[in-house]
Amino acid sequence: MTLLGSAEVVQVLLAPLSLSLFELRCLLLSLMDHRLRQYSRFGLRALRIGASTLALVALLRSEWAAGAGAAFAWFLFVQVERRWTDQSESD
Repeated sequence: MTLLGSAEVVQVLLAPLSLSLFELRCLLLSLMDHRLRQYSRFGLRALRIGASTLALVALLRSEWAAGAGAAFAWFLFVQVERRWTDQSESD
């Protein structure tokens, strides 16, 4: 009885599936990519809401520099979110 190397074990296990390693990797990454996009959208929305809230509070307190910085961050988050939604619609 001979011991098989890790590459040979993978080939033996994948032979019945008739999928290459590249195809399996693409399948796994597409599932992970969808979940990553969902979490990224949620995180971006949270950042956008947080930045707009901080901008509003800072401007109401007459802290102009902090308010302008938070407003600029909010603007950037909005632009990124728009570009992401445009790209996902074209996919």
